[in-house]
Amino acid sequence: MTGVVNAVAVVVAITLSLTAVASFAGASRAQAPPVVPGGGHHRVACLLAHLDTACLELAAPERLIAVSAFDHGAASHRLGDRPRLSGLDALEAIIDLRPDAVLVSPFDAADARAERLREAGIAVIDCGEARGVVTLIPAIHRLGEVFAVPDRAQALARAWRRRFALVAARVPAIGRRGGIYLAVYGDRLFGGTVGTSYHDVLTAAGVPDLAATRWRDWPEYTVEDLIALDPPLIVTKRGMGDVLRRLPGMAGVAACTAADGIVELDSALLDDAGIGMLDAAETLCDAVHPAGR
Repeated sequence: MTGVVNAVAVVVAITLSLTAVASFAGASRAQAPPVVPGGGHHRVACLLAHLDTACLELAAPERLIAVSAFDHGAASHRLGDRPRLSGLDALEAIIDLRPDAVLVSPFDAADARAERLREAGIAVIDCGEARGVVTLIPAIHRLGEVFAVPDRAQALARAWRRRFALVAARVPAIGRRGGIYLAVYGDRLFGGTVGTSYHDVLTAAGVPDLAATRWRDWPEYTVEDLIALDPPLIVTKRGMGDVLRRLPGMAGVAACTAADGIVELDSALLDDAGIGMLDAAETLCDAVHPAGR
């Protein structure tokens, strides 16, 4: 009997391990996560910054009981006085709120702390990674299942995607300035290109992403990389433009010497990988392609 029990335990352990690996691999391929078991949850806590505002679009206010700790900037007031949760680090606070479902990333879904939530009778729902449009649309449909409003989710996804595709419709394709997203932290330079929301925002705003020909995801650049790429336009966060210009060697990058070569957007706007990408793209488009130019 002991041998049977041990064998079962081994099978369960292997199954859990394979499930976690499959979740990680599937997320890397930007696939939709598996179907939500059940649905129509009434007390939902969202730990995902990119889905906070989408939840508000789909759920009755009382059904979204907590959101992520991400600073949504000008949109923060829409979240009201709901508790802000710093992911699974706020495990005890999450349990104390007594949600019936918690929205998490694939990585948190495989975290040992997520098992504590399950043991407390809380559904842990994997809503996928935050990699821009390719993961946002499936995530919106997932929220439709969570809140049992699939038609509303379908309408939101369709309308949002249509508007996002038309942001730069007024801008002629010929003559658009290429650019990159770039952020500086200390003396280190980081980008965001294919496979991220930064790439999608640039593209939607009518700014061809020059980094996409060589990099993907969130590359770390050297000054030499940027001099070789020589983008005429750099999109960065508020306050980083002057820092970039002062870095040794950056005078060799065209964008750093042109008066309109660096465009700064609020961090909360630029870092939003959810439906806020639409606002970011519209703001960037207006900045780079003012009406009448």
